Amino acid sequence: MLRLLISLLCGVTTIQATPDLAEIGRSVFTDKNLSNPPGQSCMTCHKPNHAFADPRRISPGAVPSFSGNRNAPSVMYPDDFQN
Repeated sequence: MLRLLISLLCGVTTIQATPDLAEIGRSVFTDKNLSNPPGQSCMTCHKPNHAFADPRRISPGAVPSFSGNRNAPSVMYPDDFQN
């Protein structure tokens, strides 16, 4: 599902997708109400124009008064990495 979402956001699809599915993916990726606490979407740190990674050295945390301690990695190729 994540690969499909990224493909749809980039405009490159190798998986059969419908316009409705593409819109759902965009909606989920940009929805700031899905984080805890609300206010951050996936796109807050995973920037489409930076290979879905964060160009900042350290990504901000989800809680405004706390900062993160690492960079948000790219979500471009999640299926290519083994657990």
